[in-house]
Amino acid sequence: MEAARIFVSLPFRVDGLESEHPGCLKSFDSRHLNRFISALYKEISTVSEECDDLLVREIEIGNGSASHLTADDLTNLIRVIQNHFHMDPKRTIRITMTPSGFDFYKLSAIRQMKNATVCFELPDLTDEGLRAAEYHCTGKQAIGALETCFQNAYSDFAVVLTSKKMEAERAENMLKRILATHPKEMVLRTDAAQDYLDVAKRVLTEENWARSKEHWYRDGVPLPSSCTVQIGCGPAAVSIFDHIPVRSTTDFDFYCDHSYDYEALVRHAEGE
Repeated sequence: MEAARIFVSLPFRVDGLESEHPGCLKSFDSRHLNRFISALYKEISTVSEECDDLLVREIEIGNGSASHLTADDLTNLIRVIQNHFHMDPKRTIRITMTPSGFDFYKLSAIRQMKNATVCFELPDLTDEGLRAAEYHCTGKQAIGALETCFQNAYSDFAVVLTSKKMEAERAENMLKRILATHPKEMVLRTDAAQDYLDVAKRVLTEENWARSKEHWYRDGVPLPSSCTVQIGCGPAAVSIFDHIPVRSTTDFDFYCDHSYDYEALVRHAEGE
């Protein structure tokens, strides 16, 4: 069986993050979320029937989507995915969120999942930098989210730095504050300014971190999965392999009404 990654993303923009799917809804509304979760479960069932020859090595709740889910929502979503796909016994789970969407209840739920990583998306650790990126939290709340993991002996968390540029001294101070909470992984934007990347490379290299492209790891580089199953990004979420382009959802209503119909989703994704 071919190794695969399940990637789940809500079609909503979250705090300050530019979505890779331009057709995403431009604002978040809990009414959209409730309807979307119902459609999402149907799509999981639909897509799993087309992926019976895949062995899932990683589940990722991406693009900060977990910020909008409750602890129970997260637990139920992971359970549904695991019940519908063939799972590698050593499968990992990656859950991305912004600090404003993180709380102790989510940490407790995630700790009960085997091999689960919390991934925080951050542009900065200052109030000014967070406001500029339209994040709904303060610098104190941002570092507090990381320290909550550290203080509760949860070491399986990562940090994605979403900023493109930053003054060198400020970048170094931020990186050292983050490293003091002992994350296991750091990720930088590939389009970040070169001087910003140079500072990060120097600081992380001095701490003996391993690098794989834009990812830096404290304890060695993990094996990649060879294909990705996109779920929940919209009508084109049925794109199974990386070389098939994932188009955005320009019709959220269509997705919610047809998430049980694999062929209808494919036709919609292809513009038919």
